[in-house]
Amino acid sequence: MSTSRPLARRLRLLVDLALFGLALYVLRRVLSEYHYSDVLAAIQQLGGWPIGGCLALSALGYSALIGYDYLSLRLVGKPLPLRQMWLPSFVSFAVANSAPVAILTGGGLRYRLYSGLGLTPGETARLTAVNVMTYAMGLFTVAGFAFLLAPLQVPPELHFPVHSLQVIGALFLLLLAGAFAVSIWLRRPVRVWRWRIEMPPPRSLLAQLAVACADWLLSSTALYTLFAAAGATDYPRFLSGFLLAQIVTLVVPLPGGIGVFEAIMLVLRPPGVAVPMVAAALLLYRVCYYLLPLVAAGTALIWRGTARRPEGVAPSPLQDIARALVPHLLAVLTFLSGLWLLLFGALPSDPGRLAWLGRLLPLAVIEGSHFLGSIVGTGLLILSWGLARRIQGAWRVTLGLVALGIPAALLRSGDVGIAGILLLLAFALVAARHAFERRTHMTSEPFDAGWALATLLAIATVGVLAEFAHQHVEYADRLWWEFAIDQDAPRALRMVVGMGLVAAFFVLGRLVAYARHRPPRTGATSNPPA
Repeated sequence: MSTSRPLARRLRLLVDLALFGLALYVLRRVLSEYHYSDVLAAIQQLGGWPIGGCLALSALGYSALIGYDYLSLRLVGKPLPLRQMWLPSFVSFAVANSAPVAILTGGGLRYRLYSGLGLTPGETARLTAVNVMTYAMGLFTVAGFAFLLAPLQVPPELHFPVHSLQVIGALFLLLLAGAFAVSIWLRRPVRVWRWRIEMPPPRSLLAQLAVACADWLLSSTALYTLFAAAGATDYPRFLSGFLLAQIVTLVVPLPGGIGVFEAIMLVLRPPGVAVPMVAAALLLYRVCYYLLPLVAAGTALIWRGTARRPEGVAPSPLQDIARALVPHLLAVLTFLSGLWLLLFGALPSDPGRLAWLGRLLPLAVIEGSHFLGSIVGTGLLILSWGLARRIQGAWRVTLGLVALGIPAALLRSGDVGIAGILLLLAFALVAARHAFERRTHMTSEPFDAGWALATLLAIATVGVLAEFAHQHVEYADRLWWEFAIDQDAPRALRMVVGMGLVAAFFVLGRLVAYARHRPPRTGATSNPPA
């Protein structure tokens, strides 16, 4: 294998890390004048109806995404009933939109899922190519009209090559018109550099355009319901900003454009809308449109892969594929559970619940549970890599950490929601125990760079969130040794130290294992004994 490919992968990971760090810097700068409690109050102020609307529109948006595959399967000559293809399509899109590591890209997942439905790798590749074309057509149409009719003045801090989006909008509509001209009059494949593009007939092109436009309008309106509750009224201007942020995240290789999308939307926020309200809307949108569909997809696939079948009945191809993918999805859900445990540990706890716990438990139990939560959360981030590699030892340690994390979440601040998430994860791990059959030692397995990057990004996010949530607390050496029910900042400070210790011990263990098992260099000679 050429050495240029691993080098290019490392460089891409460094670029990812730098871009995410830049996004965190922009977010931190925009939010520097506000307090964590302002964002929390904004979430409560938005109310239940806008959140419900965002959830409903997100569900409709994923229905439009399934329409991509429904049409593409017909264009590649492999039409499938909706009842057969909706689950593979939904799972692949949900994972591709928000997977925190690169092991489960939508294309690779789609190869596995659709192979169980009778598609060859070549047909699946054609399906993916048609999806990309449909996606681009929808973007060109919606963005073209939005940029022309509601031109957005690009702030100079974004360093965009143009100051007005009207030129880009006109270019998008010209490209769309060219695609229809080729479909109507040329009627033969077009070669663009190394690619051979076969345009569908005009009727199919219109159906693709309708589905793609519905996708873009539904996904943007899901966020706009939250922005409207925050005070935004100009939908065309909002749509231009949303599409510009999405175009930038298409270039940025981070999954779901996490951090980058939020930073751009905060910079382009509608006039008159408070920054905490925009931050609250973006946070809820990330949960509704990205996190919940990912959890639903993982749950559906785990249920399909671990479901018992009657004796003598052979498993369906899709069940075999689902069973093969269960470890990867459990790895993603374990990673998210660990991140969720750490994020809520970095935030100030509800004073009422803490006071109630303080009357029931000794202070040492509360403080110890908080620190234990940081160790468990970081351990889950790291062990998710072992689950993806089907290592039995990683499964056992993960199950043990989850069992520790449930009481830690309850005893540190009465986090019933986090404890419930960990309990569901424990049930899923037990149900899928037969999928982790490899008895190899974790120290002998290579630690994938994608998982390393995801872990670093998660720890950095928790650290920045802890600093933001407690920015008005003046740092002093005494904070390390302050133990009191109403002292959240010292607990968050010690939690960050706990994360660093777990990460440092893991890295040290990997270095020791590497030095112990490193093969001798070829051609090396030893000095003869005297």
